Amino acid sequence: MLAAVLKKAEAVGKLSPQCCEQKGFLWDLTAAYAPGRRWPEILSQPILFDGPVVKRAQELDSVITQKP
Repeated sequence: MLAAVLKKAEAVGKLSPQCCEQKGFLWDLTAAYAPGRRWPEILSQPILFDGPVVKRAQELDSVITQKP
């Protein structure tokens, strides 16, 4: 379900990942948003949006451990 929402945001030009598409779906993609961020119908640009996850684990950890 989330992959479909991300794909819709990509289709309208809101997000543009440089990787991670498999059979028409975004797959193994790291996406992190600021605490308290709301998701409107079309998602905005996240703090971190790249992949694959195994290559972005350290960046994701940095985003998650930041204090607001």
